[in-house]
Amino acid sequence: MQHFLIIQSFLLALSGVHALPYPNEPFSASGKNFTVRREAVSIGHLEPEAAALLSKRGSVKASVAATPQSSADFAYLSPIQVGNPPQTFNVQFDTGSVPIWLLSNKLPASQVGSHTSLYTPGPSATAVTGASSTFAINYADTQGVSGNVYYDKVVIGGATATRQALGAATSVSSGYTNDTPKYGLVGLGCSVPTGKTIDQSTWVDTVLSQLASPLFTVDLELDGSGVFDFGWIDSSRHTSSICYVDADCGWNIQAGTYYVGNTAYTTLGQAVLDTGTSLILAPSSVVSNYYASVTGSKQDAYDNWIYPCSESKSLPNFGFEVNGDYIYVEGAYMYAQISDTQDYCEGALQNGISNSYTVLGDMFMRSQLVIFEIGATQNQIGFATKNLKPISYPS
Repeated sequence: MQHFLIIQSFLLALSGVHALPYPNEPFSASGKNFTVRREAVSIGHLEPEAAALLSKRGSVKASVAATPQSSADFAYLSPIQVGNPPQTFNVQFDTGSVPIWLLSNKLPASQVGSHTSLYTPGPSATAVTGASSTFAINYADTQGVSGNVYYDKVVIGGATATRQALGAATSVSSGYTNDTPKYGLVGLGCSVPTGKTIDQSTWVDTVLSQLASPLFTVDLELDGSGVFDFGWIDSSRHTSSICYVDADCGWNIQAGTYYVGNTAYTTLGQAVLDTGTSLILAPSSVVSNYYASVTGSKQDAYDNWIYPCSESKSLPNFGFEVNGDYIYVEGAYMYAQISDTQDYCEGALQNGISNSYTVLGDMFMRSQLVIFEIGATQNQIGFATKNLKPISYPS
């Protein structure tokens, strides 16, 4: 059994939308169990149209479940309804990308796999062909998706985008064919400010004026009780005040001093909050410093950091400072899964593809309530502690 421990960068061509990824650095993918992210778009400000919507407030407070894709909780899926009459699909919400795309009935049989409920725009009374008829997304690990652009009604947790641009996939790589529980992806990044076509608007931007507050929250839970809330902060889901830090449209922040247990190190620097990544991916020096505090840790044949499973209950905390607060993952939550190496486990913290930034994926966010707040000229991310569920370790 091998595992993905890396990030996918993407090149996006969707109706004039151009992604602005981080530098495309070489890497090797070493497996197939971890979810990998679409590279975050890094932009300073919102589209003028989206910024204008912030002056309009609605009353919608929407919620949708976030269910682990498997018992290992390497990805979380949420239901959305598309079209009229509505078709329901389980998709991954991805704060590290922008577009919506779905597996469609136009896929060749060889690429459908075990998927059964495919997006079928024909019967939908609200589906129309997009201004640009095709899209293509190509990922750095050779995975990709392409197809046709439509506008259709998209409902998530009670919030409705009546005319939302989305991609109906007509061709996908094997990774998506074999990923049976997942039927597509919803990007929760900001709309890309290049050109002026409606196809650029993300679902969040489209519904922004309906929401009671211009934000969404992420609460990922091991037991399947997690949720994405749109337009409100559920006070029952956090136990502390909220620490806010400035962020850009790619949901990047600047993190201060990082800690392994009680030991302080240098500034962590740029970090991106990404629900499309399973792991915490950091510069190699950060990762090495962490596992230097874990008895018996080493790298396996795929360069994954592993440690004796007997050490799972004594793993050190990992965290960093922002605005004078300490944001951290308890050591108990730094366990990822059983390794191929007998009696060894894999940690939630692994080497990223760059030494210039850190990706805070699902295994970071399952330890926090994370708030993504959209501002007219400056986004913010908020962190709050919550009651943590116990983790089951291998015996």
